[in-house]
Amino acid sequence: MATETENIKLKKLEDSDKVVKDIFNENVDILEAKLTELEEGQTADITALEERVTATETGLTNLAATVAAKKDERAITFLSADYEIRYPWKGTAKQITVSLKSVRTTDTSFELQRQSSTDYAAQTANWEKIGGQTFNLVAGSVSGDYSISHGITAGDILRLYTTSDDSDMSVQLFILNG
Repeated sequence: MATETENIKLKKLEDSDKVVKDIFNENVDILEAKLTELEEGQTADITALEERVTATETGLTNLAATVAAKKDERAITFLSADYEIRYPWKGTAKQITVSLKSVRTTDTSFELQRQSSTDYAAQTANWEKIGGQTFNLVAGSVSGDYSISHGITAGDILRLYTTSDDSDMSVQLFILNG
């Protein structure tokens, strides 16, 4: 008995060897140990795979929830106060995000205003502040976020209004449909 198998070292009988029960039992023990090792490795691999699948499913669920929440949200971007935008559907304004191209040395006050399409067509000057407030971006800032909650009717005309120089100002209004 001069040889063993290369990988798991089973004993190989040669033509001149007698079949001995001990050699046979040692080979069976080696095989059982290797099969048990493989089974345990597969169980660990399966457990790890199940954990990855669960994590992926959770991630997809969170993504689906985010997409569902965002599908009814729209954003309008105003580039200075000279632009008026006709808003096509009703909803609730949620947030205003302001960004400037450069840091200002003084505070910047602005309003987001709405007017009905009827009043706008009649050229009345009864603009209503969205959120009922004037917003302020403090000196030294280049951006700011402001939470608001105000209904907007389909067809409303929206505008950004400020008395200061707004040539480098970009304002984004986030609106949730509903």
